[in-house]
Amino acid sequence: MKMGITGPEGHYLSRPPSVEAEATHRVITIAEHANCPVYIVHLMSRESSEEVMRAKNRGQIVFGETLAATVGTDGRKLFDKDWDVAARYVMSPCLNPDPTVKVQIMKYLNSGVIDVVGTDNCTFCTDQKQLGRENFGKIPNGVNGLEDRMAVVWTQGVRTGLLSENQFVEVTSSKAARIFNMYPDKGVIRQGADADVVVWDPNHKKTISAKTHNHKVDFNVFEGMEVYGKACYTFSRGNLVWDGKNFLNQGKGKYVQRKTGGYAYARHKMYSETNDPMKLKVDRSGKSHTPESQESELLKVKDELASMRAERDRLLEQVKGKK
Repeated sequence: MKMGITGPEGHYLSRPPSVEAEATHRVITIAEHANCPVYIVHLMSRESSEEVMRAKNRGQIVFGETLAATVGTDGRKLFDKDWDVAARYVMSPCLNPDPTVKVQIMKYLNSGVIDVVGTDNCTFCTDQKQLGRENFGKIPNGVNGLEDRMAVVWTQGVRTGLLSENQFVEVTSSKAARIFNMYPDKGVIRQGADADVVVWDPNHKKTISAKTHNHKVDFNVFEGMEVYGKACYTFSRGNLVWDGKNFLNQGKGKYVQRKTGGYAYARHKMYSETNDPMKLKVDRSGKSHTPESQESELLKVKDELASMRAERDRLLEQVKGKK
């Protein structure tokens, strides 16, 4: 602010990728010393993703989440001359102005560095964003993503060959069910499971627009983006709740109480035992160095030497007798 940068671009300039990476590193370090699995939300940059990658390479139990906005758009519009347009893209961490970042993030999804794609859907209309007109620090943070998440990931991932169809299901659905210990009630299609079932049309094509979306907000950060994929039907606990055009059987959701433990802790016990700092504790009690203990050790050595001499003498006698 003291530099005179009050517009939306100031939000990014004050929170560059290096800051996001430093915060990610700090959380991972605290989790490591607290001996606890950690879930990093909203990975928006190469730098923060690489912190997760390094932790995973060390064997640490770390899970990474990115957003539909991260893989579907970028932060170039933060520098748009129209203040209203620029303010629409303000969120935290920041969207990166580098258009190649979204491709790299998708590659991290492919390799398992990043585990899932969420949305952090948090929409504010243009007039609400105006709260920060004179101070970028007061611009309400958040963008849309919930409605377009699946189509954006399908288009940017499967349609480009960076994700397989199975990986698409994993990063948008099944992996999250395991991480948050809702599997096998969620995250799998099998008898007894409570999973929602989506019939997906991979070839359905549309152009995203605020004029046709279902969000009650007057803009869309994916405006004009051509995407593929659509949920033609959605079933919940055996009931059709979406027929491709209309919501049916509304108001029948059920709260799912998650349990502790599960997938995130699957290797925690053995990892903890392997990296237990108590194994490196040095005994400085002094008990092993008392005069009594030293005398006892000396007597033990003398006894062993005497036994060795006796065995030597016995063998010599045997050799003499044979001669």
